[in-house]
Amino acid sequence: MRRKKLYILVIIALSIIFASAASGRTSYTPKPAKLYKIGSQVPYMSVSVHNAGKMALTITNYGLIGTQGQTIPDPITGLAAPSLSYPQGLGLEYL
Repeated sequence: MRRKKLYILVIIALSIIFASAASGRTSYTPKPAKLYKIGSQVPYMSVSVHNAGKMALTITNYGLIGTQGQTIPDPITGLAAPSLSYPQGLGLEYL
């Protein structure tokens, strides 16, 4: 008799667990992904020219080392920034 009651309780418990799990799956509705729009402004570009000894090197905040063939003004002198110049001032660029 006790064994029969135990089986009935186990069956009721399992049916409640599976019923709640099944109802939880049907009520879930996925939300659409949130997409961010790109602004109309171009990010600000910062340039730094490092002059150490006889070497001059340009680095930007975009992760560019050198000028990549572009004419970028040196923020201090206003002249064209060297890509990688050694010896400095002779106009020889290596990068």
